[in-house]
Amino acid sequence: MSTNWWIDGNALFTRHRSGGAIALKGFEFQKAYARLRLVWLLTGKNGIVEVRYEGAQDIDVRYGDGSQQFVQAKDYAMGNLTLSAVYDVLAGFARDLIYAKDQGCQNSSLLRFTLVSTTPPVDDKSLELYRGVFFKTHASEILTRIASNFRYGLDEKSTFNAILETLDRTKFEVVHMGSPCADLEAIASWELIKFGVPLDHVSATLSRIGDLLKARASLHVEDVAAVLGGLPSRHPAHASSPCRLLPSRDTLAEISFAKNLFLKG
Repeated sequence: MSTNWWIDGNALFTRHRSGGAIALKGFEFQKAYARLRLVWLLTGKNGIVEVRYEGAQDIDVRYGDGSQQFVQAKDYAMGNLTLSAVYDVLAGFARDLIYAKDQGCQNSSLLRFTLVSTTPPVDDKSLELYRGVFFKTHASEILTRIASNFRYGLDEKSTFNAILETLDRTKFEVVHMGSPCADLEAIASWELIKFGVPLDHVSATLSRIGDLLKARASLHVEDVAAVLGGLPSRHPAHASSPCRLLPSRDTLAEISFAKNLFLKG
């Protein structure tokens, strides 16, 4: 089982990033989506063990079973999620898959993709992708968007097959609500309250969690726990508790720090 990102290091800076909404509210939706995943890190909800912001895609999520999910989260006005925009995102996913397989990712359960948006596409061709039909026709169009230097030695047919595999691994979500960001914040707030954050500290805690979202920041449970506000002193996520949360990183910078975590109290 891999504990590393399939796309990491220099590949994050040299690979072609897929396009998407660039309006401020688009980024706010992206942050709200990522912030909720950071809250889920605290309890391991849905098996999440690591979240990376603006890494391979908008939000990268690693799970305890070793699988990884790359997400594009976009706030589109109704009618703006065009077939071309969907193709751009899927081409980005395909480039990720091709690169990951070149790095040794062979198990189909290890890498999957999600396009989540605030509105659905309105044209019939885009809806075919959402319904999971006519993949071969769409794969031919997506193929033209993947330059040869992003095929890592694959010929035309192998690249086409990689696109079909990408489509099989991609799911589409539509968060179609009155105020998507507010709804995601409400869900995150409730998760924090269940974890032990007092109600009057939830808003400030969410703000501090949002501050963790820097480009290419890879975050673990201890990073989120460190910014929680108002926890009682004996809560496992409190810095002075005799019983601490187990760090999720496989290595620690200082041995003495590791000993303190396990031996304190």
